[in-house]
Amino acid sequence: MRRSLSLTLPAAIALIAGLLFAGSGAQAADNDTVQYGPPTDAACLPLIAGRTGLIGLEGVPTLSSLIGQSAWGQAAPAALALPDRIWFKDASNTVSARYAFALRDGRLYARPAKNGVGDAGSTWRQVKLPACLDGKITAISADSNLLLALGPGRQLYSHNMPGGDLAPERWTWRWGPYLWTGLGTKLPKSLTDFATSDFSAPATFTDIAGRAHQPIGVATLYLLADNGRRLTYLDPWLPADESREVCLPAGGTAAIAGMDATRSTVAVVTKSGQIHTRLYDFDVTGANPVFGEYTWDDNAPANSTAWQLPVRDWTRQPQPPGKTTDRITILSTGNNPGDQQLHVEGWRGTKSGVWTKKLNAKTWSFTRTTAAVAGNSVPRAAAKITPATQRYLGTMGGKPAEISSFNWACTPTTVRVEIANGLNVDLTLWAYDGFRQANRAKGLDDHPREYNAAIEVPRVTWSALPKADPRLRSWIEQHLDGRITVSPISVTSTRLRFLKPCWDLTLNGKPARADALPIPPDPGVLLGRLKQAQQDNRLPGSCFVTSLPLG
Repeated sequence: MRRSLSLTLPAAIALIAGLLFAGSGAQAADNDTVQYGPPTDAACLPLIAGRTGLIGLEGVPTLSSLIGQSAWGQAAPAALALPDRIWFKDASNTVSARYAFALRDGRLYARPAKNGVGDAGSTWRQVKLPACLDGKITAISADSNLLLALGPGRQLYSHNMPGGDLAPERWTWRWGPYLWTGLGTKLPKSLTDFATSDFSAPATFTDIAGRAHQPIGVATLYLLADNGRRLTYLDPWLPADESREVCLPAGGTAAIAGMDATRSTVAVVTKSGQIHTRLYDFDVTGANPVFGEYTWDDNAPANSTAWQLPVRDWTRQPQPPGKTTDRITILSTGNNPGDQQLHVEGWRGTKSGVWTKKLNAKTWSFTRTTAAVAGNSVPRAAAKITPATQRYLGTMGGKPAEISSFNWACTPTTVRVEIANGLNVDLTLWAYDGFRQANRAKGLDDHPREYNAAIEVPRVTWSALPKADPRLRSWIEQHLDGRITVSPISVTSTRLRFLKPCWDLTLNGKPARADALPIPPDPGVLLGRLKQAQQDNRLPGSCFVTSLPLG
C-alpha cells in the first residue's frame, strides 16, 4: 500500500526545516562556543513556528487559549518545597514581571508573583511545555515579559508571555537575523553565568545628557565567559556569535564573579568583591541607527529625541556594611530610571541573609533568611586582567598620529597627534560596535570591524584653544568639525581607518594586510553606514565605497 503524502502542519514544518537547515553551515557541536543552528531533536523542529518574535503575531491568541485550554498543569508536588519568595535568580529560579519560575527535574513551575514574592493565595503549578521540552529543560532565565530556556544540546528557546500567556505554542528556537527569524543558537557549556534582559516601553531611561527616553524594544542575553574574564551578549535580531562584548569594570581589568541583568542594566560582583552596574545594550550604544536616533552633539537641545552618545561607564555601587558572596540579583520594580533593586547575598555579623537597596540609594538594608548560603565569599584571589591592546601609527591631517592602546571592546582611547616637534595634542576616540547582520569572530582579525565613532577634543584643550599655539589651532580648524568630529572607523588587526577623512593608521606603522572580504557580503554594514551618515547630517566620506567590506 502506498504511503500517504498528506502531512500535518507540525510535520510539514519539521520536514521543511530539516531540508532548509541541512548543510546550513552551523558550527561544529564540539566547539565550546556559541553555536548557530536549529535543534538536533527533530521533535522540536516544529517550534520554528512558535509565536515569540514574529512581528505582528506575538500578541495574537494561540489556538489553545481560543479553545479554553489552560497553559497551567497540576499543582507542584509538596515534596519539591518550592519557595514563597525568590531572592536570587539563577539557572533554576527566576522571575518575570508577572511570575516566579522554578525549574525542577527538567520541568517548569510557576506562580503569580511580583518581584519574586508570590501573590497571596497563589500556588506553584506546573507549566505545560511542548512535548519535546517537557522534562528536558536544563536552565531558565527571565526578565519582564521574556522567558528563555535551555533544552537538550543547550539549544536556546524563547517565550514572550504576552499578557501573561504561557501557552506552549509560543515557544520557539528561532534566534538571529533577520528580525528573530534566524536558525537558532546553542550556548556553550563553559559559561560562568548568563542573564536575560527585556527592555521595552513603558520603561524609560536617561541618557548621559539627562534626557529621558523610552527604549526601542530590545531583548538581550548577557553571557559571562572565560571564568569571568569576558562579558558578551546576544540579541535575537543579531547574529548568534561572541563578537559583541561589554568592557569589564575598571577599564576592562576587573574579573567578574557573579552577574545578573534587568531591562538592559547589568549588575556584577567582581572577584575583588566590588559591585558595579551599567546600562548597556545594542540599542543604547548607538549601534542601531536603522530604528534608533542618536547624536554625538553635546549641545543638543533639552527636548531632543536623539539618544546622547557616548554612554555611561560602569557605576561602582557602595559596599554593604558586611561580608558578601558573589551572588547578585537585580530586579525591576517600576518603569522609571532607577526603579531597580539590588540583592546581594551576605552576612551581618554571624547571621546570613540578603543585603538589598534601590539602584541609586546610598545605603543597604539587611534581611535575615533561613536559606543556606549558596555563593562564594568575596573578595577572593584574582589576578588583575591586562586588556589586550594594539598600537596603531600613521598620519591624521598630514601629521604623525599614534593610538598607543586600542582595545576592541573598551572605549575611550587616546589619539596623540604630533602637530610639530614638541607640540602634541591628545584627542579622545569613542568607538562602539556598529550595525551588522553577518556572523564574525570575536576580537580583531583581517575582517573589518565597523564602529560608530567620534573624535573628541577634551574640554580643557578646547577651552584653552584661543590662547594655544596657532599651529595647533590651525590643524584643528582645518581637520576637525569642532569639539566633536563624528567619523565611523573600520578596524582590522593590522589597520585602523577613519572613514570620513580617510585617515589610515597601521599596526606599529608597518604595512597592513589586505582586508578579508566576507562571503556573502553583509548588507548590514552598508545600511548602518548610510543611516549613521543621515543621522549625523554629514556626507559618508571619501572612504565610503572603497572601504566597504562587500566582496
